[in-house]
Amino acid sequence: MKFPNSFDEFKDSNYQMLAASFDFVKHLVTTASAVLAILISLSQKPYHSILILCSLVLLLVCILCGTIASYIVLFSFRKTCMDIVENIDEQVSKGAEAYKPFYPGYNIGAKILEVVCVLSFIVAMLLLVLFAFTNL
Repeated sequence: MKFPNSFDEFKDSNYQMLAASFDFVKHLVTTASAVLAILISLSQKPYHSILILCSLVLLLVCILCGTIASYIVLFSFRKTCMDIVENIDEQVSKGAEAYKPFYPGYNIGAKILEVVCVLSFIVAMLLLVLFAFTNL
């Protein structure tokens, strides 16, 4: 017979919040940083072209939003782990009657920042492609 307990929840949801969004945003911020560094180092006067300037600004927005979203996800992950450990301690001291179901949530602010990060990166890349084809 299987009894509900926080040990199983901790094992199952330990990396659930980090798995999909955190890794994707982390790699997107790294890529945006690399593209931004290359653009800054290779363009002598980026302010002469509105497409390059907009791309630089959008890449900066991508990096900023992605970094903030990553911080929020990590902070909520740590809070979730602390809540689960507290629930486990209660179960150890009081027994199975101290079980409280646990539902890890995802911060809506982090989700919005993640969407802004992805969209700004896509638009920046489209502007760079447009700039490349207009200057052929």
